[in-house]
Amino acid sequence: MKTKARILFAMIGAWGFLNPNNATAQITIEMPMVSQHATVSQRVGTTDFKVIYHRPAVNDREIWGELVPYDVVWRAGANENTVFQTEHDVVINGNTLPAGSYGLHMIPQKGNWTVIFSKKDDIWGSFAYQEKNDALRVEVTPVEVETFTEHLSYSFIDVQKSSCVMALHWANLQIAVPLEVDVKSNCIADLKQRLADTTGLIWNDYYIAARYCLYADTLLQQAADWADVSMQIDTNFYTVWMRSRVARGLNDEAIASQLEEKVRSLATASNYSLVVRVHINEEDYDKALEWAEYGVENHKDSWVSYHNIAKVYGLKNEKQKALKNYKKALKLAPEDRIEYVEGKIEELKESSS
Repeated sequence: MKTKARILFAMIGAWGFLNPNNATAQITIEMPMVSQHATVSQRVGTTDFKVIYHRPAVNDREIWGELVPYDVVWRAGANENTVFQTEHDVVINGNTLPAGSYGLHMIPQKGNWTVIFSKKDDIWGSFAYQEKNDALRVEVTPVEVETFTEHLSYSFIDVQKSSCVMALHWANLQIAVPLEVDVKSNCIADLKQRLADTTGLIWNDYYIAARYCLYADTLLQQAADWADVSMQIDTNFYTVWMRSRVARGLNDEAIASQLEEKVRSLATASNYSLVVRVHINEEDYDKALEWAEYGVENHKDSWVSYHNIAKVYGLKNEKQKALKNYKKALKLAPEDRIEYVEGKIEELKESSS
């Protein structure tokens, strides 16, 4: 039985007594449960973790060593076994648990606890648990906490770029299980699988794939191939710019320079803002200034062009040049941006006085 309380009614009509193939029809009805059903999930990178469980209450009972005895396999919740699901392989205390759905059990002890991930995820409690179905066992250390938790709960804490901690809280204990994923490998595998079937794909799909490889600094030749396909589908600012960035990453200066010239012919003033911002984020202010100057050269009638170059000069601490260009931006700025530019001018004046 999964996630439901089942009430079964035998529906035997008078005809049934005369029928040698007599059958019993079953009706499943959901009813409230004392330990209520709950789910909690967390994404790390592109991996979704999920815990499906029921929440028993302390209810003035002694939990550890009494209601939940030591040295006995426990369902880590109530009713059906708790279920842990992961979309990708996950590393737990140095051990790899393959992607899948697992029954989550624990063996409480006075010292370290044993956390069990069972290949059987659909049993009632831990009564039918069998060690032969274990996919993984790890040891963790329970921690006494000041905050009292009346109803058992799971949460994902300490969420980082490639890891998090699955934590069980009940009464005065926290049982923490560290989870780690290989974000880069998972992303590459997902991208390759998605792009293997070209049905319905657009230039942006290949652009995103190339961009990920570029910023993850991995498989740059594959990124170049994907960027080429993106350009073949649609030669626009984004596709050409990404291909030029990948060429730089591959130290292919000739192709990069050729593509950057094409980028300049395609870029709007707002596109130049994007390029400038990327170089600023990389703290390459000289490159940012170079592209800001291209923007002014190609879009002299746009306030954005002068704003871009003023911003870079400000970061280079060339305040007079920054002020000069902010004033040019002010003359061209639309009404809804005038106050913003005026604020930038005042900031520069105050910092220069």
